[in-house]
Amino acid sequence: MQIKNISNFFIWTDDEIFEEKSYNSHYHEFYQVSFCLEGEIQYNIKNKTITLKKNDILFIPPFQNHSPVGGQNPDYFKCIEMKLYLTQSLRDLLPVDENAGIIYLVPEDRFKIQELLRSILKEWRDSQLDFEKVIHSYLECMFVILKRRTRETSIQAQTIREKVVSLSERRKKRISVEIKSYIDSNYNGEINLGKLAGSLGVSQSYLSGIFKEKENISPVEYINAVKLNKAKELMKTSELNFTQIAEKAGYQNVYYFSRIFKKKNKVTPSEYRELVNVEKSTSNLINAKLE
Repeated sequence: MQIKNISNFFIWTDDEIFEEKSYNSHYHEFYQVSFCLEGEIQYNIKNKTITLKKNDILFIPPFQNHSPVGGQNPDYFKCIEMKLYLTQSLRDLLPVDENAGIIYLVPEDRFKIQELLRSILKEWRDSQLDFEKVIHSYLECMFVILKRRTRETSIQAQTIREKVVSLSERRKKRISVEIKSYIDSNYNGEINLGKLAGSLGVSQSYLSGIFKEKENISPVEYINAVKLNKAKELMKTSELNFTQIAEKAGYQNVYYFSRIFKKKNKVTPSEYRELVNVEKSTSNLINAKLE
């Protein structure tokens, strides 16, 4: 174990970690950075056990409870730990937030980081003139590489999330269109939303939820709206009686049709047709005068 004080920060390295069978949880006022060179290493952080594998880097910020897992066999891993006070410039370059975090090195970064760590350890052991400044520059370079990679990873993850959301939205829109098409084609017959949901590979509740989200109306409400609109259209364009209109609009009987029609339109079918006829007569009279 080596401990040396350096202005602004210090570094602690240990090639024989986890000698004890158990360790108490603790925190400190400096950053801890652990790099796994070989094997696997375990830590307890916030009462959870995390495992560092080869080429993983763990950042533990100040005042966060943690401890190494005791009883680990040092023959099965190799690691470097650095415990350091950070200057403001290093804090600005930190590749993690205020919580403990693991950075998984991609292959193209591993050699760079390993070389930097070797250089840091050599400067630390040799302790030549201004070695603190040299270590500081190596750490800056290391943090920049890690921050650049985490930023790229974050951008890639965001792009993937956006693509997933886009695909999900397109799928929802397609399902909504399928529902409308199915109802528009079958409003005057048997409508089986469960069967439709099965053909689309979703549950009926999920189907209803999607339709409500996209159309601001439930499938049942849309069915009723389609039927009522068809009934109104037939009243305006045909001389069919109300029993015939109810049947063509998909209602089981004229009494149910009349009750639903009045509930939604505040007038009975007879009153609505009378209003339509008055409107037609008025329109014809105006057109005749204009001619």
